[in-house]
Amino acid sequence: MNWPAYQPLLSRITQMSIYAFNLRTVTPADIHSIISECYKYHYYQKKFAYAGRHIIRVIHGIPKAFRGVHIGEIELYLGRSYFDPDTPNNGVFQRFRNHYKNKNCEHGLIALSCDTEVVSLWERGAIKIIKRLRDARRLCVSNIAEFEAGQLPNIEISVIYITWKHKKPTQIEHPTKTQIQYISEEIAAELQNNLTKNQINNVLFEIKNTKNYTPIIWHPNHIN
Repeated sequence: MNWPAYQPLLSRITQMSIYAFNLRTVTPADIHSIISECYKYHYYQKKFAYAGRHIIRVIHGIPKAFRGVHIGEIELYLGRSYFDPDTPNNGVFQRFRNHYKNKNCEHGLIALSCDTEVVSLWERGAIKIIKRLRDARRLCVSNIAEFEAGQLPNIEISVIYITWKHKKPTQIEHPTKTQIQYISEEIAAELQNNLTKNQINNVLFEIKNTKNYTPIIWHPNHIN
C-alpha cells in the first residue's frame, strides 16, 4: 500500500530541543556538530528515572516533528552506542547507516549522553520494561523493535539513540496503574533493587503523560 509522503515540520526551537537527522544523508560531521549539545545525564548517574522519563518525552515528541502523524504510526529502535571524534565513522554513525540500509528507518536522533559506567544497568532495565510493555500490548508507540547495545565502548561517555520509521496506524493503549505497579515490582526484584520500584514507576507513569514531550527539530543540514 502506498502511504502519503510525510513532510517534516520545523518545530519551535527551545533549550530542551533534540536534533533529528535524515539517515540517508547523515554524516559524522553532522553528529559531531551536535554531540556537545546532547542532553547529558552525568549529574544523575544512578537516576534511571530521570533518563527514562526524558527518553519517553523524546518519543512523545517524534510525531510532532511531522505534519499529520500520530504516535501510533511510529515504529522505533532504541539503542546504546557512542561517538568518538577520533573514529567518527564507527559508533552511532555506523548504527544510523545500518538502520537505514537494513531496517528501513528513515530518521534518527541522539536522545541523551551519559556515563558509560551506568548504561549497562540502564539498558538491562530498559530491555525488561520494553518486553513487559510489548507482552501487555501497552507500548507508547506502534512498536519498539529492539534495544541494541553490544560491547561497552572504551570511552567515558555513551549515547542513547533512537531511529524510526512510519507504519500503518496502531491503536495505542497506555498501561494501567495496576500494570505499572506489577511491572515495577517484578523488574525491581529481578534487578535486585539496583533499579528501585519507584524509579521504574516514574518512567512508566510518564508514558501516560503524552502532553509532556521534548521538541524535535531538524538538524540544519536535514531540513526537507
